[in-house]
This record gives sequence, C-alpha cells and structure tokens, in this order.
Amino acid sequence: MFIVIWSILLIISVYDLRDNRIPNIWLIPLILSSVSHHVITSGWDAGLLSLGVGIAAFIFGLLLYFLKAMAPGDVKLIGAVGVIVGWGELWSACYWIIIGAGVVGILFSLQFFATRSHESKLALNKYSQLFLYGSGKNLYPTEKISNKLRMPFAPSVVIGLALYNYF
Repeated sequence: MFIVIWSILLIISVYDLRDNRIPNIWLIPLILSSVSHHVITSGWDAGLLSLGVGIAAFIFGLLLYFLKAMAPGDVKLIGAVGVIVGWGELWSACYWIIIGAGVVGILFSLQFFATRSHESKLALNKYSQLFLYGSGKNLYPTEKISNKLRMPFAPSVVIGLALYNYF
C-alpha cells in the first residue's frame, strides 16, 4: 500500500512543479489509499482517527491560507498528509516537511537569482535597504519586480515525508 501512496505523492509533486497547482483528482485517491492502509494495518478505529487528523491538519492549513501563507491546493495536501501520517507522528512529520521546504526554497531562490540578474539586484537592494534603514526610508528607486518567486509546496512535502520515513 505504501507503493501506491508514494506513487501518488510523486505524481502530485510533478504536477505542482510543472503547473504550480495540485489537482484534486490525485488527492482523493491519496486520501482513500491512506485510510485503507490504516484500516488494513490497525483497524477501523485507526482509519477514522486518521480522517480526523486529516481534518485537523486541513483546518490548520486553512488558517495559513487565510494568513496568505499557503495556496488552496497546499491546504488540501496538508490535510492529506494528516491522513497519511496520523496523530502520533504529525509533529515529527511537520518538522521534516519544514526542513524539506527550506531545502526546496533555497534551491528555487538560487535558481531565481541565477536566471534573473536584473530583478535579483533590485530585490537585493530592496531587502538590504529594508534591513539597514527600516521600512520608513526609500533611498533607492524601486522598480516593480515582474515575476514573483513561486515555490511549489508538494515537492517539499514529498522530500519532508521521505526524510521523516528515513530518520
């Protein structure tokens, strides 16, 4: 059953890397296969508990969405991760997902700065000015950065879950 779950997670991360979105058509089988894995290994109580953990994780992700820290597809993926991991190991898995997000974030930032030299100079000036003088002074004329740095979250989740299972 783990092969099915990991295959679906890899498909979701490829979709997120390619299209910057997580399709619902893959989240539903992920949740169903995770619940069935819990039912097969530990019984119906564990399956229902994992659904409850998924709902709690979804609500936490929804809170992050309202704070504009997460996209809607990522909220649904966090709910699915809650179903996969279960209650006892949720915090440990979140720790490793944060580590994975840090690695992916650093790599995407390096790629952004390497491919967009003019925009990276503007961003460096903006953030160094903000760090040195605070938000009140504007010493350099700032241009609008046209392309936002967007980091897909699903590869971070897959890397984090792999680290969680390994360590």
